[in-house]
Amino acid sequence: MTIDMLQCIATPAMDEGPFFVDGEMERANLILGETDAAIAMATPLKLVLGIYRVDGMMCVPMSGVQVDIWHANAIGVYSDVASGVVQSVDTRGKKYLRGFQKTDASGLVTFDTIYPGWYMSRTIHVHFKLRMLGGSGGSMEFTSQMYFDEAINAMVLAKGPYASRTGTRTVLNEQDHIYNGQPVGSTKPPANGMAPGKLIMPTLVAMGSGYTGTLKIGLKL
Repeated sequence: MTIDMLQCIATPAMDEGPFFVDGEMERANLILGETDAAIAMATPLKLVLGIYRVDGMMCVPMSGVQVDIWHANAIGVYSDVASGVVQSVDTRGKKYLRGFQKTDASGLVTFDTIYPGWYMSRTIHVHFKLRMLGGSGGSMEFTSQMYFDEAINAMVLAKGPYASRTGTRTVLNEQDHIYNGQPVGSTKPPANGMAPGKLIMPTLVAMGSGYTGTLKIGLKL
């Protein structure tokens, strides 16, 4: 990922959601050893995330930032959470599709995971949290979500195990209140300006049977 002299804008913060679990494993591969078809047979996704401090129009790499990501499997189920209103399956003790890494000197981390599935109340997304505790850079915490192009969503969801889902997907990006930066219950895009979710969409490139996604995350500190 080329970073020198690139225009840099602040990434919008977004809701943490109900499924964050602190203290997960430090690892790059979030699918290693998983045999369930909703993971093992899902579309591979390599996420390359760059974390930068916005300095005018410049992106300054931030090293040593802890980057947590978590997301649903191909059929819309998160690991390590109790059943409830949003998710009917109890997956406590399972650790799939969760983990963290710390950024290198170039501000980069890479995760090997799968393309996330959907669940009834949301569009397709990946959660992420950035933290830096103490040290010369001070303390920092930032939470947001990333989204995916609907044309690629459609292609992925047409394949198994995504296609095995029952029900109809009714919440796409433009109907998702968090993607649109709107209150709960509102599905309309902002009346003025761009939906903030459009600023948090990885650039996807086909790679074998899956995709590589790169996303530059700018922080206004």
